[in-house]
Amino acid sequence: MWQSGACFPTDYVSRASMNALYWRCNATAGGTGASPCTASAGSTNLYGATDLRVDTFSASIALAAGQAWLRVPLTSALDLRRVSMRGTYPAAPASDPTAATVRLWIELSSGEAVQAMALNSSSNYQFLGVVGNWAGVVSLLVNGSAAFSVTELAAQYGLCYESATVDLGAVQTVATVRTRYYPGSGAVASWLLASEDGAAWVDLVPAGLNTSRISALTVQLEPPMQARYLAVKHQDVVGVRLESASRFRLTEVAVQVTSCVEWAVVDMGDIKEVGVLRFRFWSPDAIYTNMSVSADGVEWDVIRAFMNSSTLSAVELYLPELIYVRYLRITHQVKENKDWRKVYVWGIDAYDKYGRWGPPPTPSPHPLTLKAMMGVNGIWGWGTNYRTKYNNASRYAPVASWGRNYHGMNWDVRWPTNNPNYTRMAQGKGTDAMWWLNWDQEYAAWKKAGLRVDATFQFLWDVFPPSSWGPNVTATAYMLGFAFGSHFGPGRAPPNVSLDAVEVGNEPWIGYNASFYSALLRGFARGVKDADPTFQVLPCALQAENPFAEDKDNGNFVGARIPPDVAPLIDVLNQHAYSWYRDPEDNNTLLGVHPEHPGSSMNGINNMLAWRDHNMPGTPLWLTEWGWDSRLPGEVCNTTVCVSQFEQAVYAIRGLAILARKQIEVAIWFFYADGDDGSGVFARSGLMGSNSTRFPIKPVYRALRSFLQLAGDCRFLDVVSETPSLYAYLLGPTMPVGPGAYDPDNLAAAATYLLAWRPVAAGEGPDEPTIAARLTLERKPSKAWYINGQDGPPGVSISKVANVSGVSSWTLRVSAVPLLIKLQ
Repeated sequence: MWQSGACFPTDYVSRASMNALYWRCNATAGGTGASPCTASAGSTNLYGATDLRVDTFSASIALAAGQAWLRVPLTSALDLRRVSMRGTYPAAPASDPTAATVRLWIELSSGEAVQAMALNSSSNYQFLGVVGNWAGVVSLLVNGSAAFSVTELAAQYGLCYESATVDLGAVQTVATVRTRYYPGSGAVASWLLASEDGAAWVDLVPAGLNTSRISALTVQLEPPMQARYLAVKHQDVVGVRLESASRFRLTEVAVQVTSCVEWAVVDMGDIKEVGVLRFRFWSPDAIYTNMSVSADGVEWDVIRAFMNSSTLSAVELYLPELIYVRYLRITHQVKENKDWRKVYVWGIDAYDKYGRWGPPPTPSPHPLTLKAMMGVNGIWGWGTNYRTKYNNASRYAPVASWGRNYHGMNWDVRWPTNNPNYTRMAQGKGTDAMWWLNWDQEYAAWKKAGLRVDATFQFLWDVFPPSSWGPNVTATAYMLGFAFGSHFGPGRAPPNVSLDAVEVGNEPWIGYNASFYSALLRGFARGVKDADPTFQVLPCALQAENPFAEDKDNGNFVGARIPPDVAPLIDVLNQHAYSWYRDPEDNNTLLGVHPEHPGSSMNGINNMLAWRDHNMPGTPLWLTEWGWDSRLPGEVCNTTVCVSQFEQAVYAIRGLAILARKQIEVAIWFFYADGDDGSGVFARSGLMGSNSTRFPIKPVYRALRSFLQLAGDCRFLDVVSETPSLYAYLLGPTMPVGPGAYDPDNLAAAATYLLAWRPVAAGEGPDEPTIAARLTLERKPSKAWYINGQDGPPGVSISKVANVSGVSSWTLRVSAVPLLIKLQ
């Protein structure tokens, strides 16, 4: 083991690479010739001022013509970092004991002189140093008002390096070098070097050595090289010196050698396959933040650098390829302009290629046709502000089989413990809350339009706070559920006004904690089932991707809100899912994205299905809200989740196909029309424009209508391709039965359509970039259509989009626009 010396305070004096005054005042030419240093007349032994020793004879500087002075010129103008001096100096006058009697000046090429030290006899025999940055220094001048002596004068211009060199004795062929080094916490940089002659050196690790490494390093040289000398060289901060003219006490001293950096590391315990990283690090006291990974905790790879430390939401990175790592690290460079700066790491997560959503379910044929599973969200009057007439609801019959109504509880009762009086309502006498209301007339128009009806019995905490439900919330909810089931249940009400399903709340996530909502759900569901066992009961919309989304007042985690004793009362699980993603490349802005995007929040369906399979196997899942926002020309969409009208149209078709593939039993689009008021999120999500624009049909409506006219009587059967370049699904009207029914060959034989597209973001349309993609299918194409939101839809020549060679080798020309191909 070798341990270096210390450059400071004195060792640098004897290093020519660091000391600009090295032997400067000694006579040249081996002691003959004049010294370049000059001094006041009568001065002697000038060489003593720069003889590389702080304990030898001194240069004696005499007083002449009222001044004693010594000037030491540099070989050329240099930049200095430190000047140091030891000597003996005259005493200060008794009238001013702190007065300087000798001064050290730094003379610059500009002609300016900068004072570096002011000394008197109190500093005698002390080797004092001053640190600074002086550019263009040409000489040092020491002067005083009386004679003095200088034992040593030095000036640092070079950096402090320490190195250990091994001499192999002769030039040899070197193929492998193994070294173990530790430069200490003050290291700035380290190098591994090799040389044939000890003069010219080759850097064996051009990127530099890791100054934090403790374990041995082995370097394989390709090709082997000729070398006699091997060296490890460090650049260090090596010490701090404090000096005072009088006694003092030191409690603590510290020197900052690098920027202030804080980090948090997660050790996953073993090397894992990672495809997605998700982390939250909001820290306004940081300048920037880096995310790094490592397999061994020594060598780190920066995944993302110089991130905005004030980012509040989680950053989610989908890596271009899988990595294999054990350690995850968030590093903050801390601001240093104030004390008590602190930084945070709120969470670091790593996932496989599926991210926090988990894998999609195994595909299987859907029990319903595409038309039978499609629905639309509506409201009383469908935006006309008066009771629905047949034509209000019927305009949605071509694109939906279900209508979902936001059935406001505050329209039925003034207080939760009141009786809604549905029987009086049916007689035209209104409900407890609205004297004019008759839901039967409203729902009769929905049913006449051919829609099955799902009512979300909607209640909000700011209208009906928990205290308003009485001492026994379950009993209060039971009364409401029994009344609702008795009047609207399909087994109790006439077919022309009966409802098919009821949800116990829409999104009662704020103001009702899990315990309260579970008690409410328990009572309402039992009341409905006791009144009409045929009435399908759903909970409010819930989620399964974030179990921590619960606190003492709020929440929506399905596992907390459906206790085991309530689960048997639930016929269908309920979820809302939109396709949004916070894009790290766009300052983590929340954007509307295509449904196949790996980070799309619509993938939260996967979590719900996994939870369902473990806790309530066999229970159907409905998506009672989904869709995208897009504005009509001339309208404003003041939300970053808005997409173009063209994107909304093609994503609707692609999204519906994916939901069918994931076994979503019913998918209900939000919303029937754009809003008259506001321009934020959901205000532009309609299938049609707003009432104020007279409900113009949007491209998304045309796309759904065209698609369902062609393939609405078909159901999802199987996946042919789900790759980054091609999604292709088989659709057919019948569900295969019997042994081997779900065999891929049997499903392919039963299919009547192939739906194919590129799973990429669309643009403004109607033409989108196409690529050639291959698939294997033992069928032949006969017709093809682009489902792009235009009326028709426009047909396309098979020869332009599909070529089949042999029995089953297909080549398709696909784009972001869904391509529907009729199979022979």
